[in-house]
Amino acid sequence: MGGTLPVLSRFFVRNLRTVGWDVGILYTINTLGAVAGVLLAGFYLEATYGVRMSIYIASAVNITIGLAALFLASREKSEMAATQPDCFSAAATTSPGGLKLAVWLKLA
Repeated sequence: MGGTLPVLSRFFVRNLRTVGWDVGILYTINTLGAVAGVLLAGFYLEATYGVRMSIYIASAVNITIGLAALFLASREKSEMAATQPDCFSAAATTSPGGLKLAVWLKLA
């Protein structure tokens, strides 16, 4: 759970001059979402639907978000593949070391 925000920060920051501001906004959004989730689960869902149904609702929301993330990642991956230079795909198919290099270059 604690590892997702640093990973998101890597993709959220567009300019090194505004890295503090960008990461601060990301942490603010994350904190507000956590507060909203706690208030919703603790005061509304449990009182309205009970503990068991609240767990089912939270599970359904998490699964939906996960599926949406997978869908968006696959869509972005196909868009990147269309614009990716041939040297990445050639390096990835030649050796496992080439695959690591291609992934590192892609993330850099």
